[in-house]
Amino acid sequence: MQYTCGKCREVFTVGEEMRGQVYTCGNCGARMNIPAPAPRAEGDALERLAQAAEQRPPGAVPPPQTSPYGAPPAYQPARPNAPTAVASLVLGIIGVCCCGIIFGTIAIVQANTARRLIRLYPGRYACEGLATAGLVLGIIAVVKGVVEVLAVFFQIAMFVGMASIGPMMGSVAGVHGI
Repeated sequence: MQYTCGKCREVFTVGEEMRGQVYTCGNCGARMNIPAPAPRAEGDALERLAQAAEQRPPGAVPPPQTSPYGAPPAYQPARPNAPTAVASLVLGIIGVCCCGIIFGTIAIVQANTARRLIRLYPGRYACEGLATAGLVLGIIAVVKGVVEVLAVFFQIAMFVGMASIGPMMGSVAGVHGI
């Protein structure tokens, strides 16, 4: 193995037995560390390949590579979404934002249709979670819409009630002189 002195740049040759030891340059007296051989990882891929090549007779076909985790799963194409699952989710979101009774009811119907299709054809359609989310949002939208309608009717009844009480309060006040 050839090395160059770092101080005087003289090239010198050392044997394998000098690896990992200190060498003194014969020209300038500088001391240098000869690098130790790099440790080889046990089970190195190249080493295993060389061993396998030595064991096979010439012209033999190498054995197929096997995985310690078993065979990979077969390719399965992605299942399409159920036709009304996405529509139920979108309608449920719109129903929560505005027109809850109308859009919420449609979302509930669409979600139930999607869930029925997914359960009827288990391996054919996907996205049952979207249909369930559309159903929940549809129910929330309908409940919210009913509460809003009841609140409007309550406000109208209060307004009408206050308007009818007003003239009576005036006549009572005039009689008693308040």
